[in-house]
Amino acid sequence: MPVALLALISLAVLAPPAETTPAAPPEPAPAPVAPVVGEAVAGDAAAEESVLVDPATAPLPPPKTLADGVRIWSNLPYRTVGGQTLRLDLALPPAAPSGEDGAEAAAPTPLMVFVHGGGWVAGTKVRYQSEILARARQGAAAATVEYRLSRVGPGGVYVAPFPAALEDVRAALAFLVARADRLNVDPDRIVLIGDSAGGHLALLAGLSANGDPPDLGPDGPEKAPAEPTADVPPRTPVAAVVNLFGVTDMPAYYTGNRHARTVLSLFLAGHLAVRRSAYDAASPVRYADEDDPPVLTLHGTADPIVPFDQAERLHAVLESAGVANQLVPVEGGGHGLFGHRDAVRVRVGEFLAERLRPDPAAPREPRPATR
Repeated sequence: MPVALLALISLAVLAPPAETTPAAPPEPAPAPVAPVVGEAVAGDAAAEESVLVDPATAPLPPPKTLADGVRIWSNLPYRTVGGQTLRLDLALPPAAPSGEDGAEAAAPTPLMVFVHGGGWVAGTKVRYQSEILARARQGAAAATVEYRLSRVGPGGVYVAPFPAALEDVRAALAFLVARADRLNVDPDRIVLIGDSAGGHLALLAGLSANGDPPDLGPDGPEKAPAEPTADVPPRTPVAAVVNLFGVTDMPAYYTGNRHARTVLSLFLAGHLAVRRSAYDAASPVRYADEDDPPVLTLHGTADPIVPFDQAERLHAVLESAGVANQLVPVEGGGHGLFGHRDAVRVRVGEFLAERLRPDPAAPREPRPATR
């Protein structure tokens, strides 16, 4: 494998600000209708304007081009749901010289989609902004996405409980895949990468892409329409998932500690005793089957927030289902793996180098016109 490709997919692990003792669960704050403009990688007037059309069908505005040629879209709307506009940041490598037909001469690049953590009730896409710029400078496309955060609203009403965040991640993937040709991205080489709650969402989106078993909604079996709609995004298969210390078995996690019970009761709109079907439906371990993409899990053996046995549970289920996967125990690592970044970077690079290798014999299927 060329050194350049290994460098391209090396990962700088970003993590919560403390790993020694479990932090008190954050006080849920109302989810903003739109992110603060100052949090963007760079200003983009078009993205900062009010969204007057469906972001899923809107044409892409021109990107901002940095001095080194990297192209970025900051706060790019990808979905409007429940009165909230969700956005992502996207970075592409410098454009290759155009051919006679005006198309980029370079081969389509892999796409890395980062999903931030924060216990499903906090966190922002800002976590991975420096990471997507680094990936673009090394030759890959990369995006960091926001999703709806769970909380309790006025009158004790649960706001954006599961499956809201999962649907948002699916919508972001569908948005990017629909524009794959325009972005010169290879839709067959997409990898989901997430930490903590983001690791859980990356696993859930990756393992449930084939629809088995059926999702369970807030009140039982999901009554999904026959075709995806704006409210029910399509499921996009991915080439691989990198799970950084994510939750994999919700009922088991609930019984672990007070922090888990607090955030899960918000994310799943109630406690385990009365919401068992939702807890099962939100558990990645329930979706393992032989058609799933390869999974890499890195987890600290001394993690005080998400116990290491969450990683072991996932590994056992994937092994039983015949899914290619690797579990890398980080001895003594806490929640965030701060002191182990170099080792983590190497393992992630090796894993993705094999799975993001382009197949020169694979034909490119024609795709719908992109926007």
